[in-house]
Amino acid sequence: MAGVTLRFTFDDSEAMAELDGLIARGSDLAAPLDEIGQDMVSITVRAFEESRSPEGTAWQPSAAAVAEGRKTLIDRGQRGGLMGSQSYVVGPRGATYGTNIVYAAIHQLGGAISHAGRRGTSDAGTGFGQALAEATVVLPARPFIGRSDADQARWADILADYLAGAPAGGTS
Repeated sequence: MAGVTLRFTFDDSEAMAELDGLIARGSDLAAPLDEIGQDMVSITVRAFEESRSPEGTAWQPSAAAVAEGRKTLIDRGQRGGLMGSQSYVVGPRGATYGTNIVYAAIHQLGGAISHAGRRGTSDAGTGFGQALAEATVVLPARPFIGRSDADQARWADILADYLAGAPAGGTS
C-alpha cells in the first residue's frame, strides 16, 4: 500500500526552559514582596502625613491636635510612635505588614475606650489626690494601613514583572 507519512517534531526545549524559570521564580517571591513591603511603608507614612486613609478618605481631625496646631496622630513622626512603628516581614511565599503598637487597632478601626474611676493618692496639694471619674472616650476610625486600587494594581505589576523574569526593583 502506497501512502504518505508526515512527521512533525516540536522542539519544546525553549518553552520548557521558560516554564522552569517561572517555577523557580514563583517558588521564592521574597524579592518582589520586599519591594511591595517598602511601598506599603511609604503608603502608610503618606497616610499619616496627609491625615487620610490609604484609600483617600480624610480622617476626622483630633480636637487636641487642632487645638495645638499639629496633625492628628503625628507626635513623633518617624522617630517612634504609631507612624514610625510600621514594619513588614517577608518570606519566600508571603509577607506580613503592620505595627506592634498596642493602641494601633483603636486608631485603625475606631471604638470606645472606657476608664474606670479610681482614687489617686494624696500628695500635698498637687491635685493628685483627686478622684478620677469614670469616662468613656469614643475615637473615630483613622485607618492608616490599607491600599488603594492603584496600589493593588502596582503590586500585581511588580509580581507579574518578576515572574516574567524582570529583576525586582525594576520598572513596571
